[in-house]
Amino acid sequence: MVTRAVAARKTAIAINQWDVSNVFHDYKFKRDAAEIDITTFGGMTTDHLAGIQKSDLDLKGFYSYGPGSIDQIVAELFGQDDPALVALAPAGWGPRKPVLLVPSVLVTYDLAGKTKDATTVDVKFAPRGAVDGGIILAAPTLPLSGTGISVSLDPGPASAGPGFAGASAHLHVFGLSGTSPSLAVKIQYSIDAIVWTDLAAFDAVTSPTAQRIVLPPGTVVNPYARASYALTGTANPSATALIAFARAVAYP
Repeated sequence: MVTRAVAARKTAIAINQWDVSNVFHDYKFKRDAAEIDITTFGGMTTDHLAGIQKSDLDLKGFYSYGPGSIDQIVAELFGQDDPALVALAPAGWGPRKPVLLVPSVLVTYDLAGKTKDATTVDVKFAPRGAVDGGIILAAPTLPLSGTGISVSLDPGPASAGPGFAGASAHLHVFGLSGTSPSLAVKIQYSIDAIVWTDLAAFDAVTSPTAQRIVLPPGTVVNPYARASYALTGTANPSATALIAFARAVAYP
């Protein structure tokens, strides 16, 4: 196995329809499972099961205010019941790069400052639902136009029964240009990477937004996956978007 380090400076982060990579300089994603002690009399070693999982995402960065700023983004999301869709890409935006898909509620927003320093922000997201490790199918570094397909994923585990955990997908649309643009995105799957079938579809998008699709346990997901898209409108419509897909993990 080849071990490859990743420079943290490449990290990219999206919160809903905003690419906030240039706001933050420090992140920590924590994930824990409770320890359930099932050690019995007569045993010479302890025995445990993994219990309920808990995770959170801490982001540290620099304060800014005004339209599209981190202050405005946080003001709209803080304390809300509806989850914010966070995508954390440790190796940056790019096709086939890893990404964590984190539906979250925003629970902390702290400001700190000293006379000799810039004002800083500390943001904490508490996941609401499963956190899935996925792969980027289409990156915002390559604008979408016309009709096309994304890269396809290398074959993953095929599913054939109710034991499979399902899947999830994120669509983050950071910007749309042109006249009356409309972006339609589907997730497709295949057994052989030759014949493709629609697996799930996002709602058509006409303005910057973010959407999440969750496919429940038991959903059959074939080994290969990709995204297909169609962008309509006039005056050379273009879209800056992130499309990511994750096969969920089955827990006993």
